[in-house]
Amino acid sequence: MPSKPAVGPVILNNTPLVALWSIGQLVLLRNLYEEVLIPRLFIKNFWL
Repeated sequence: MPSKPAVGPVILNNTPLVALWSIGQLVLLRNLYEEVLIPRLFIKNFWL
């Protein structure tokens, strides 16, 4: 039986995001957490 996502937001830095992105598993964050917050600075640096 699948468990419910964790309640409340999780704030991530680049380490878990890059690791999950590199193996094509960013979807795991959606499965584990109700809300994922990514700091703007990371988004700016990651996509440039």
